[in-house]
Amino acid sequence: MDKYKVVYMHYANNRSAVVASELFKGFNGYLQTDGYAGYNATVQTNDMTHLACWAHAEEKVCRYSQIRESVT
Repeated sequence: MDKYKVVYMHYANNRSAVVASELFKGFNGYLQTDGYAGYNATVQTNDMTHLACWAHAEEKVCRYSQIRESVT
């Protein structure tokens, strides 16, 4: 277990992959995002583990459940 844990929030006025690339340059560890593909290159370039956002995962599960119920 790591001795220090950090949660960091950054705001940018666009969703450019360049923002993530510059922000996380040299970072290694866990990166939790909303699933936007703009983070993929940054995760692959650095030694990161990409974590999904549970709120977005829950949304997909609920949507699938509704579709499933309407079909059966």
